[in-house]
Amino acid sequence: MRWLIIFPVLLLILLPTLYLTTAERKDESPKYVWKPLQAKVTHYCWKEKAERRWKGKTSLNQSAKNESGVAVDPKLIPYGTQIYIPGIGLKTADDTGGKCRQFSRQGKVLIDVRWQDKTTKELKQIGSQWQTVYILQKAD
Repeated sequence: MRWLIIFPVLLLILLPTLYLTTAERKDESPKYVWKPLQAKVTHYCWKEKAERRWKGKTSLNQSAKNESGVAVDPKLIPYGTQIYIPGIGLKTADDTGGKCRQFSRQGKVLIDVRWQDKTTKELKQIGSQWQTVYILQKAD
């Protein structure tokens, strides 16, 4: 019977403390911003390249079947970075390639989008183009 009185009193005392602690944590969370970046966007088919050359693995040794990934130069765009490409959507940097590194040596950015459901022939018809992409970064 005592618990019926003590429990509500404890809730009234502890609940505001828990709420303030949670609110303080929310204020301390890192802020992120979308940084625009000019990049050449190209495309590749994981089935044809990955099976032939890399046994179906990305440079992080993950399955290349994951269509949400892109190849980048990790010195410019670290692995795990979220990239929004207009017309394509949100992708994650999880692979790299020689062409990405060649572009970065010239001071340019290449983002190679991995596709699962398209052939190399279809991707050549899409072509490559320079466009503004958005990189998710911590705000300064």
